[in-house]
This record gives sequence, C-alpha cells and structure tokens, in this order.
Amino acid sequence: MRIIQGLNLLKNALRRKPPFGFIGLAKSAVDYYREPAAVSGSPLFLQIEPTILCNLECAYCINPTLSRDRTSLSFEKFKHILSEVPLINKISLVGIGESFM
Repeated sequence: MRIIQGLNLLKNALRRKPPFGFIGLAKSAVDYYREPAAVSGSPLFLQIEPTILCNLECAYCINPTLSRDRTSLSFEKFKHILSEVPLINKISLVGIGESFM
C-alpha cells in the first residue's frame, strides 16, 4: 500500500511544471523524516472540516457554544483547496460537525 501511495505522489509531482513538483516532493520527504516545527515542503495530509452542522445533542459537545456561522464547505471551495495542494496523499474529513449530514 505504501508503494502505491508513493507512486501516486510521484505521479502528481510529474504533472506539475518542473522543477517545482520534484522540489516540493523532496522537501515534503525531508520534513516527514525530520519532523520540524514548521514544514518547508507541501503538506502530504489534509484535515478538512466539511461542516459545522450537527443534528445530535451530545451533552459534552462544544458545538452549541461556538460563535461561528452554521455552514458547510462548498464543493467548489473543496476543489479549490485540493488544487492549491497538489501533492496530497491523504485527506481526513473531520471536525465539530457531523460529516455525513
């Protein structure tokens, strides 16, 4: 599985105009093993909150006390985010809202 993920990263790097795809991939690889406080390459993993909406009423949840707008991420904005970070290896759709609403 890791080999396939590595090949997908390399394929995405080749699609970008040289040398930026390779430079970003190399910086990401170095950052992955060094684990610095601030990364210099492109992120390989994204954590995105698709919505803040939720129909549950969990007693311990902080969602009702937040002062944010009750909204969801549009598909257009989601595609824009992905286009800005072309070397993504993994996306996690999490957050305070219920992602399957």
